[in-house]
Amino acid sequence: MIEISCHILDENKDVQENMDASLKVAREAVKAGITSVIATPNYEGLHIDNYKERIHEQVSLLNEMLDVAGIPLSVLPGEEVNVNAEIVNKLHLGRLITMNSTNYVFIAIPKNSVPLHMHDMLFDLQINGYIPVITQPERNKEIQSNPNKLYDLVKNGAKTVVSTHSLLGHRGRKGQKLVEKLIEADLIHLLTCDVSLSNKSKFNLKEASEYLAKKFGDQTKNMFTDNARKLVAGEHFGLNQPKRIVKKTPFAFLR
Repeated sequence: MIEISCHILDENKDVQENMDASLKVAREAVKAGITSVIATPNYEGLHIDNYKERIHEQVSLLNEMLDVAGIPLSVLPGEEVNVNAEIVNKLHLGRLITMNSTNYVFIAIPKNSVPLHMHDMLFDLQINGYIPVITQPERNKEIQSNPNKLYDLVKNGAKTVVSTHSLLGHRGRKGQKLVEKLIEADLIHLLTCDVSLSNKSKFNLKEASEYLAKKFGDQTKNMFTDNARKLVAGEHFGLNQPKRIVKKTPFAFLR
């Protein structure tokens, strides 16, 4: 299995300084049946001259450590990028990087609202050849109150990834129901456990895949698995047409 977003690197320390923590996460990933992870640190706001060089250097060092420790896990370079109007320029300058040197860019949407310039930013990324992937939109308060805010973004070309913990109800039944509605409306394309060095989240991709199969069928489960593989390979994945979410009213049965 492939984990497409893992905070296995410490943004504030070199990997050598936090080797034990990174190796612990790696062992947990392998134990959960994961063979590859994309490291997604977020260096924005830190005083680092070249994010691109640093991430590739840290990933290379970590893979060497994994090899020496005999841990069969491949770590790939990536980054989670904050929403801002300068993303394309920063990508061109090497201040930010894509996922495993593909055209996919992980965008961390704010938790309180959908930024007014979000559509313009997504358009700018796409006309420059990038594919934006919005991370954990289910945690955004504006999307929680109006899921069709996400429909508008997906219809305009964004891909999305939700947390396995939200899907499995670990963050509450309300959040789980929202994720299920989003999947039913073909507004979600990928899953991540989003494990980090500091949180207590577990690698539960297998459990999440089993839940997808039980709730939505093997075709949906296989689509999510295949999408992760295609993302790592830099391939486009076919998508079903996104649908608006129709809010049920108490008198809907009278229509």
